[in-house]
Amino acid sequence: RNLGQKFYGGFTSDLRYRNWNLSVLLQFVKQESRNYNSTMPSPGSMNNLPVQALNVWSPQNPDGLYMPYHTATTASHQLFQISDATVSDASFIRLKNVQLAYSIPTQGKIFREVKLFFQGQNLHTWTKYFGIDPELGSSGFLPPLRTYSFGATLTL
Repeated sequence: RNLGQKFYGGFTSDLRYRNWNLSVLLQFVKQESRNYNSTMPSPGSMNNLPVQALNVWSPQNPDGLYMPYHTATTASHQLFQISDATVSDASFIRLKNVQLAYSIPTQGKIFREVKLFFQGQNLHTWTKYFGIDPELGSSGFLPPLRTYSFGATLTL
């Protein structure tokens, strides 16, 4: 598989109504990437694992994705970690930025403009990716930090 092919896109909107202003930025990415299966410890070892690791092959569950549990890494688990089971759709839509602002009408005595605002970054990611963050893959990095800001802009 060619993991290098990606499609990037985005959408930005700036809506104004009277003294209100709403800005939105969405990010779209269509890609394939290595998922958590490529780095997941062997099921059965002393590690915390996602609930998906319960999908173990057995005669009663012939479609199970994971090999029966072992207390140590096995050759079959190492082969699994380099198989195409570790590559999946890592496409996502991320709400990168939202800003809502209100301009308070002033008479210009002290301030020419007073604006109150709320801003949020990395508020939500829609994806079916099996891992921490589809943008970075399963390389062990944390997803972008979700931040909220409240403030005021005072213009003299």
